[in-house]
Amino acid sequence: MGALGVSLVVVLLLNDILRRSATLALITYDHLLTFAGEVHFVWGRKFSGATVIFALNRYVNLFSKIALFVSTASWPNQTDQV
Repeated sequence: MGALGVSLVVVLLLNDILRRSATLALITYDHLLTFAGEVHFVWGRKFSGATVIFALNRYVNLFSKIALFVSTASWPNQTDQV
C-alpha cells in the first residue's frame, strides 16, 4: 500500500471515530438536558408497560452507542482480516 493508501485509511479511521464521538456527545447531551423531566414525568408515576418501553427506547440506544464508541476507540487497528 502506497503513501496515498495509508493516508486514506488514516483519514477514514479518524472520520469514523469523530463521527461516533459526535453522535455519543449529542445523545449524552440530550439525556442530560431531559433528565429532570424524565424523573418527574416517567419515574415519579406508577410503573407500567409504557415505563418499560420508554426505558428500553431511551437507554438501550445510549448504552449501545457507548459500547460501540469504546470498542472502536480501544481497538483502532483491529480488522476483519486474518
